[in-house]
Amino acid sequence: MLGRFTILRPLGAGGQGRVVAVRDAARDDAVVALKETPRRDVDALRREFGLLAGLRHPNLVAVYDWFDPSPFGPSEDAGGGDPPVAYTQELVDGVDLWRALRGADLDERERVFEQVLRALAYLHALDVAHLDLKPENVLVSRGDDGPLARVLDFGIARRIGDEVTSVRGSYSYVAPERLAGRGFDQRADLYALGVMMAEVAIGQPPPPEALRGELTDARARRGWLETHGVPGPWLEVVTALLAADPAERPNNAWEVARLWGRERRRPIV
Repeated sequence: MLGRFTILRPLGAGGQGRVVAVRDAARDDAVVALKETPRRDVDALRREFGLLAGLRHPNLVAVYDWFDPSPFGPSEDAGGGDPPVAYTQELVDGVDLWRALRGADLDERERVFEQVLRALAYLHALDVAHLDLKPENVLVSRGDDGPLARVLDFGIARRIGDEVTSVRGSYSYVAPERLAGRGFDQRADLYALGVMMAEVAIGQPPPPEALRGELTDARARRGWLETHGVPGPWLEVVTALLAADPAERPNNAWEVARLWGRERRRPIV
């Protein structure tokens, strides 16, 4: 198995293992990403792979093969000791959403966020919540047809309706109901989408404490967003997405599309 892969370069490493770019002889020498994690986390990685294996969408990263043990055996980066486990996935040549859109015009920003919304519509239709949506987990590449966004890193994704006892994810993007231990549904991802849209527009995420405090009132929230530079065609949808009470947010991606399309005076498909 080891002869099948050639390590080309590291892509990232941390307490949960490592990700490396490899050349895969079984895929006509295609360059793919191999995600490897310590044996102690085998259940979490297997759940992630199993969830992703059933997904196929142009705005999601595709997964390929599962390996137990990893084709590279024990490694210091993967925690040492017992051989780690791994899977391969599509390697996206792109940059994270924040870097991709920092200097972009409004049209390009809208194209990318439309694609993220399509990915969420697909996931939620299959009763999957990402739960860790943030700029670092959306890679944007460029081609002849313009920017292409891919949502990745499903390490804490869950089926909607599953019980989750711990709260993980980046604080600024975690929906208030999750922090309060009230569970989650698709609206938790929509909240994170609103944070990202506001962040790209104003240069940083809105203060979480304000969104859960003085900005829980929709009128106050809209005024704050407008003052801080959120563009007119985005104001209504971002205001709705950032509601602290999930009952005040759009219920699903289709409602987001209708609201946003109405403000922009053109439909989102």
